[in-house]
Amino acid sequence: MNLTDLEKFSHTVTPCGDRLNISKPFSRGEYSYATDGRLLIRVKRLVDVPEVSGAPSVKKIWPNGNYKSFPIPAFPEPKYSPCPWCTGEEPCFSADEYCEECNNTHVQEELNPVTIGCSSFSDHYLSKIKDLPNILIAPTGKLEAAILTFDGGGGLLMPMKI
Repeated sequence: MNLTDLEKFSHTVTPCGDRLNISKPFSRGEYSYATDGRLLIRVKRLVDVPEVSGAPSVKKIWPNGNYKSFPIPAFPEPKYSPCPWCTGEEPCFSADEYCEECNNTHVQEELNPVTIGCSSFSDHYLSKIKDLPNILIAPTGKLEAAILTFDGGGGLLMPMKI
């Protein structure tokens, strides 16, 4: 994995500048990370990924223990619908305003959970990780982060509350 691959898993910064410390991949110790707050990817440290002041300490959140791993099951392609807040006949935002509901993409994800083990996960997040080499997911509890393992790295994915 390289920096470009890792950037696909980073948080998109809003104009308000929230989460600036995770808006790009960052390194800590022997690993480089990318996260958007719901999905975290960890790989061996990449030389072109710097340490970032204020980035979270991942050691605090990494689950301990052995959990049953599953391959990502087949699921339908994720779907999107027009954002009800900023599109349509009378949008509530002018062209120079920012829609926090859709990050100005003018579409919203239709949430379709995919059950794996004891947890349900967003089809949108599973579509982001499904092509990682030899990806496995190990749910650790109904509402706890699942452990991801793949050739060259690992990660965490938060389940959906349903």
